[in-house]
Amino acid sequence: MAFYNCTCDIERPVDCSSFALPDVLFQTCAAAYNAHESEITDIWLVETTDGIANSLPVTWYDTADWDTTGFTGAQHLTVIGDKPLSAVSEIIVARKWVKTTRRTHTLNADITDMPLENYNFIRAVQLQPTIAMWFKTMDGYIFGGANGVVADVKNAGNILGRGDGTLLTGQMEIEWDCDCDPEGAIDGIAPTP
Repeated sequence: MAFYNCTCDIERPVDCSSFALPDVLFQTCAAAYNAHESEITDIWLVETTDGIANSLPVTWYDTADWDTTGFTGAQHLTVIGDKPLSAVSEIIVARKWVKTTRRTHTLNADITDMPLENYNFIRAVQLQPTIAMWFKTMDGYIFGGANGVVADVKNAGNILGRGDGTLLTGQMEIEWDCDCDPEGAIDGIAPTP
């Protein structure tokens, strides 16, 4: 697993006392509560060369035209997906301080619409390519930033279940290392700095 030049738009502390907490926003009543459905429903993948996406969307935070003119070369996947909490690797350094050396993120995706083309797509990504991706949730949040998340397909396969009503399902585990989660925005709305 390579540590790609992921972008973390949160300023890293330069010394032990310089970290500033960002602003937060919480509602004062249930009617204004911001609940968002987080299931990942869409992923866009593009090939990479030397860890850089071969194609970029015209506007990363607005997917309205990505499937027509706004994002050539991307494979749009309709999925059922999730991104659990990242795994942290730590070492103990002098003075028994604990230093985080790696934060590994994983995106899990199932494809249940499985014509032969999608079956063969899963077979191809079993070769564990490095890809760039953007992903979107049920509630319209889009993640990936201007350059996408450069990641490796860690595992993939076509799952053939048993019994009545089971579906052929293509599954993928996509993994990347980065200090923080990818930049996100509400689809169609420019993120605020």
